[in-house]
Amino acid sequence: MYFAFLTSILVGIMSGIITGLTPGLHVNLVTLIVISSLKLHPFIIAVYLFSLGITHTFLDAIPAIFLGAPDEDLALLPGHELFIKGAGHEAVKLTVIGSFFTLILGVIFVPLLIFFASIIYSFLKPFILFLLILLMIILFFKSRSFFSLFTFFISGILGLIVLNSSLDNKMLPLFSGLFAVSTLFSSLIFPPKRVVPQQATNIIQLKTRDILSAIFGSSIAGVITSIFPGLSPAQSTALVQPYFSQNKFTYLIFAGGVNTIDFFISLTTLFVLGKARNGALIGIKKIMIFINIEQLIALACVGVLVGCVSVILTLKISRLAVIFINKVNFQKISIFVLFFLFLLNMYFSSWQGLIVLITSSIIGLIPILSKTPRSFSMGVLILPVIVNLVFSSWF
Repeated sequence: MYFAFLTSILVGIMSGIITGLTPGLHVNLVTLIVISSLKLHPFIIAVYLFSLGITHTFLDAIPAIFLGAPDEDLALLPGHELFIKGAGHEAVKLTVIGSFFTLILGVIFVPLLIFFASIIYSFLKPFILFLLILLMIILFFKSRSFFSLFTFFISGILGLIVLNSSLDNKMLPLFSGLFAVSTLFSSLIFPPKRVVPQQATNIIQLKTRDILSAIFGSSIAGVITSIFPGLSPAQSTALVQPYFSQNKFTYLIFAGGVNTIDFFISLTTLFVLGKARNGALIGIKKIMIFINIEQLIALACVGVLVGCVSVILTLKISRLAVIFINKVNFQKISIFVLFFLFLLNMYFSSWQGLIVLITSSIIGLIPILSKTPRSFSMGVLILPVIVNLVFSSWF
């Protein structure tokens, strides 16, 4: 059993490296394949999925920063801005800071959530619909752009159609198109005029106060993301970051931190409320039905261990990415990844998935070209959630 336990952690980390470094290859898809094909002890599979998920939240920063950086005029995200300046590795380091230290804070949050999560959720449950709508209204006013509203509703309509269809692996073409393919395609259409060769730099000097504030703020944003269904880490970051830091590069700390702590504390949400907020936790719930306190503690310890390993792996692989990206043609990499994503979607979602992929990719270009926050593409999940909550409360 101990050998199987350690092996599941190791294989989970290796799988997380693959999913994290492969744009469009989501944890949800791997979870579906694993729980439908492996006949192992449920807790061993749970350890594997949790290790996979934690590793993924660290590693996925690398392709997000090193692949798909558009022209300087379109590079709204701080990670792409640093990549264009040759400091992609430094951007990755900031996400790692956020991921690791919010993971540690997550350990502190776990016992608090065990005692208070059910009370908080019971209080908020009658107002979830109204609060979710209110949060979106606040984000619309912060953006002050028609295109943000348009992106939200057009992606939401696509989500309503696809999520209520018989398509296999619905999330794969939706998220591949909205975020991965659209980014890569925009980088091919509007390539950076000049990309400084990548190197390990220290051009961003953040104050300790800003770093600590961003770590704490991203923890709060992660809790918000875990409470409100459909709300993305980017959106909760947009809501919370201005109150904790005005430095735009702390966004990278938030980006890493929110992803990791949201995944980590979702385990506690599953334990206390029986509700899973992401694909890996849905898989764990499906195979285990429920988890006890001993299993919760064991998985939390696994998460911390895997997080420590992921820090080293992410920084090492990022340094290798610096060397690799300087030696190959950037556009050829983008074309290769695009081709891979089309094959991946064709294999798992057939030709209908390709139609969804192309449609979602076109929608994903709207915020890029209009220079508005891409987080409004999460309307693909939020609008269906709102519609579902409306129908469940009124009918």
